[in-house]
Amino acid sequence: MSDPNEDALRQAVDLAQRLAQEVSDTSGDFTPIWDRSDEALALVEKAGYSPHEFISDSDDSLGFGLGGPGFARRFFRAYAREVRASLCGQDGDLRSSVGVAISGGTASLLSVLANALAVPLAAVGLLAPIAAILLIKGVDAFCDMDQ
Repeated sequence: MSDPNEDALRQAVDLAQRLAQEVSDTSGDFTPIWDRSDEALALVEKAGYSPHEFISDSDDSLGFGLGGPGFARRFFRAYAREVRASLCGQDGDLRSSVGVAISGGTASLLSVLANALAVPLAAVGLLAPIAAILLIKGVDAFCDMDQ
């Protein structure tokens, strides 16, 4: 019998790598990541979590409870803003840890992010779109992105 956390990590790695490849194939246009972010939410829900558990009350009050068309895109843009707050401080431990983890590969990056952002490993699919951007652009470019 396989470990559910290992399965979740494997699925998240696969999704992050596919998203990163799609963006690479489109000259850096992030539309594929936002358009396919519903796959990441499906992984989270498959693990028994609600996406709402991972977004602050201030962003949740902006209509995320409604779901519906475009929900995944809106959710991940808001979630990327929240991750940016934790990741983008010039002297932050997370920034340096993520920089090292990127060179270690997708699984390493996802594990570091999950640990730092208190995302259960079973729900690590939540981080696949963020990881894809970090893998393609790096921390500095992620922090400078207009969400």
